[in-house]
Amino acid sequence: MSSTTMNFLILLLFVLDIIIVAFFISFLRKLRYFNKGKSFNDIIRMFNAFLADTDNVAGRFKEQLDEKHRLIRSLNEQLDKRIMNLSLLLNRAEALQALNDQETEDNNGDGPSLSNKYSEIIALANKGRGHEEIAELLSIPKGEVKLVLNLKEAIAGRACKQGAH
Repeated sequence: MSSTTMNFLILLLFVLDIIIVAFFISFLRKLRYFNKGKSFNDIIRMFNAFLADTDNVAGRFKEQLDEKHRLIRSLNEQLDKRIMNLSLLLNRAEALQALNDQETEDNNGDGPSLSNKYSEIIALANKGRGHEEIAELLSIPKGEVKLVLNLKEAIAGRACKQGAH
C-alpha cells in the first residue's frame, strides 16, 4: 500500500469520526424535545458511552492501519534485499559461466576445468553431501554452492546434447 493510500484511509477515518459526532449532536438536540419523560442527563450518559465505544473502535482501526503500514514497509524492505541477493547470484552465475567458457576454449574441448574451490564443491556433492554442509565445510555461501552445482548440471547437459548431434 502506498503512503498516499494510507493517508487517504486515515483522512477517511477522521472524516467519518466528524460525521458521527455531528450526527449525534443533532440527534441529541432532537431527542431532547421528543423525550421529555426521561432525564436528559441519562440520555447524555448513554450517548457518551456510545461515543466512547465509537472512539475506541476508531482508535483500534487506526492502530490496525498503522500496523499494516509497518508490515508493508517491512515486506518491501525484505523484497528489496531478496532482489539484491538474486541480482548478486545472477552476476556470479554470469561470471562463472564466462570463466567456464574461457577455460573450455583454453582447453580446446578437453572438457571444462574448474578452479580448486569449484572442484571441491563438486567432489563433496558427488560424495552425497548437501548444499548446507558443503557451504559450511568450505566457508562459502549456500547460494554459491547451489549455483556451482546447477552450472555443472547445465554444462553436463549441454555436453550431452552436443555429443548427440
